Amino acid sequence: DLVRAMHDEGSGQEALAVPVAERWWHGHGPASGRLSGVAQDSEALLRQKLSQTLMRRGFTAEQVRHAWQHCRTTLLATE
Repeated sequence: DLVRAMHDEGSGQEALAVPVAERWWHGHGPASGRLSGVAQDSEALLRQKLSQTLMRRGFTAEQVRHAWQHCRTTLLATE
């Protein structure tokens, strides 16, 4: 799964956070229903929560930025 994600997103270290971010997104993102009310539509809140989760897991700021861009362009656009 990680190897496939790295191939799809490029071979750089930035791609390492993408599969973790996708799993988080599917469990906590807008479609999950876990965010309620106005906060559900807040892109800033989503970015903050995702960033905090990834940073706690040891990802660098660059990896977090890359994962956010991936989620924003591929997952947020489809919800």
